[in-house]
Amino acid sequence: MKAALTVAALAIAGALALTGSPVHAGTPQSHEDILAAIALADEAERSGNQDGYTEAARIWRGLGAAALTQDDQDLAELWWDETRIRDELPSRGAVSGPGVRRASLAAGGAEELSLAFYAGQVAVLTLRAHDNTRYTLRAKDSDEKLVCDGVSDGHAYTCRWTPLWTGSVEINVSNTSSTDGRYTLIVN
Repeated sequence: MKAALTVAALAIAGALALTGSPVHAGTPQSHEDILAAIALADEAERSGNQDGYTEAARIWRGLGAAALTQDDQDLAELWWDETRIRDELPSRGAVSGPGVRRASLAAGGAEELSLAFYAGQVAVLTLRAHDNTRYTLRAKDSDEKLVCDGVSDGHAYTCRWTPLWTGSVEINVSNTSSTDGRYTLIVN
């Protein structure tokens, strides 16, 4: 997979170099290159190879591509985030293993998850709010002890603790904003 991503990235870089000047997002060739960058990121998502995200973001930025409206997500920012998130995933703490949840909640909405974590292993939760929203993350262990309590308002909030015994943790994610929005929750 990595070889295929590298070949595709080199092909795009070669096409950019052959023109003698940068290709900008307004040309037909750049549209093909943008689609190729998206394909690189899609393959990176399927394969778990973060190098594809990095290459896709570099190509995207090199072409001068950007979100069309304020409501559209900047794909390069998303791909850089994916690279950083995957770099930050620590060793396994959750019994189910590392995982990422991307979801949306209405203004004032909340959801609860129950996950089991291993005793003696560092447990890590990271929450990042998107769309100019504010989210809170609260987690309690099986004794109702608060192990996480924080806010994400565009920046990631990360909490770490080491459970004394293997058991379930109740995780509450709440959108405390006055607008609907998306969030990303990462569990090790």
